[in-house]
Amino acid sequence: MATPNMNKLLSFETDAAFISHLNDCYEKVAKEHSASAGSWFHTRFRKGSRGETALGAGGGAATALGTTSGAVALAGVAVPSAVVGVSAAVAAGAATLFALPLAVTVTAAVVWGYSKLQHHEANKSIWKWWCDNCRDAGVLDAGEIVDDPKTVTEWLGWFGDEGIGNMQHLGAKLTEAKTTFDNNFRQIKQLREDLAKRIAAANAIRDPNQRRAATQRLRVEADGLALKSLHLGEDLQYLVYRLQRMLMYHQMLELTIRSLVHNTPELGRATHDAIMHQADSYTDLCHDVAVLSQWL
Repeated sequence: MATPNMNKLLSFETDAAFISHLNDCYEKVAKEHSASAGSWFHTRFRKGSRGETALGAGGGAATALGTTSGAVALAGVAVPSAVVGVSAAVAAGAATLFALPLAVTVTAAVVWGYSKLQHHEANKSIWKWWCDNCRDAGVLDAGEIVDDPKTVTEWLGWFGDEGIGNMQHLGAKLTEAKTTFDNNFRQIKQLREDLAKRIAAANAIRDPNQRRAATQRLRVEADGLALKSLHLGEDLQYLVYRLQRMLMYHQMLELTIRSLVHNTPELGRATHDAIMHQADSYTDLCHDVAVLSQWL
């Protein structure tokens, strides 16, 4: 009589049962990973300051996109509230950092200004979008765009703070997952071969009582081996999950940058205007200082 774990293995003779088992394993490892406080905190505090990313502590993702420097982004956070209620003429005439067009400063502020407590939610949002739109096909539509600027800037902030760092560390995670699967696979294969020999020997025992006792003990061992085989599905699906995370990171970073450019078509013009305005302000200041010589 087959034991419970062995019965489950035997049910895998149908494709539906096997696929259901793999799906259960995948959901389990994905849930364990997303709920792992240790993994989450390790990721968040791996490099300390959130501005200290793979793209450089000073500029961050904003610099990489040519929007503004890290220093301007930090100083520019106050710009949106500072300009509220101020007329366009007054704002345009200020010979300070606040004269930068809001299209530039707001972009910088939003990218880096969202709370660090939102990071886990941003990470889950990115993963969910990919699962809903890319996981089954394995490809990202070249024309795909996310039209919600708030979502895009939050995703960009997450990639700058954590996602790119995660991508750098993913190689070690993939190697670890593959090594674990390979080692457990070889162990189960060897145990199965040894058990098969002992089962053959037990079946050759002539005395019925001795044969019954021997096969009963081996039946328990076989059920334990069946359980190991069931758990190996989790090791397999953890490797699959890690491979999919690697693909997701690359595709979603591409989508995020593409969407940011799509959602801020005025950024180039605004940046050019900001540069020209600052140059004009500096020229006016130099002229005003030079005028002092006429008064001496």
